[in-house]
Amino acid sequence: MSEQAEREAASPATAAEPAIRVEDAAPRMYRAMKADDEHPKTGTSGTTLGIRVPKDIPVDLQGRVRPGKGGLSVRPRIRDIPAEFLPRRLKHLNRNATGSDKTIVFRYGEKAFTVAHVTSELCLRPDKPDHGVVEPSAEMDFDAYQNALHATREGWVNGEEDAF
Repeated sequence: MSEQAEREAASPATAAEPAIRVEDAAPRMYRAMKADDEHPKTGTSGTTLGIRVPKDIPVDLQGRVRPGKGGLSVRPRIRDIPAEFLPRRLKHLNRNATGSDKTIVFRYGEKAFTVAHVTSELCLRPDKPDHGVVEPSAEMDFDAYQNALHATREGWVNGEEDAF
């Protein structure tokens, strides 16, 4: 057998196998964010895909972040989003909704809202029945953590149809 044929035979992937999208294997979570095209806008506010320091997670003197210290707030269900972030157009879910109609409730993932990897660098850690944080899966530089969050951008989709 040729060297190339051996490599192809040893490869577990075949053309017939569908690609598994990371966001399909991740926990299902929701977050109200501003949109940039059809995906969330990245940034450092409470309505963007990104982290506010030190509000969301502390950064040590070496510029590092750790699991168990905080992260990006997410919710297991749309109805769990606080009224001040839930867009007013979704008042049927919460009559007190006062969030901007310029935000969209985005969804990421399809699995149960339990402790699980979101990506190889990020983990979901539920801290209450109606809240969790996407935190670093291991100690890392803050910039690497922020970049890992931003790298999930394409996996976030409009989840508002889940409210009906």
